[in-house]
Amino acid sequence: MIEGWIPTERAAFHTAHRAALGPDRSLVDERLVHPFAVAQEAHEFVYAVRFQPSWIGVPDGALPAVLAWGDDP
Repeated sequence: MIEGWIPTERAAFHTAHRAALGPDRSLVDERLVHPFAVAQEAHEFVYAVRFQPSWIGVPDGALPAVLAWGDDP
């Protein structure tokens, strides 16, 4: 369920940021977006374990989609 909306939201994120940046693409190195997403996913696991153990299924469910970043159609 969770992994189903991740590619759509990722595309919306990229569209919004590109629109905000305008024609100057030098402000963002898109190669860094995936490593940032993986780091954020790790943060979500730690947060869930420490503060919301009953929510561990959320980052757990999202992990495959985050790791399969380049496999999106």
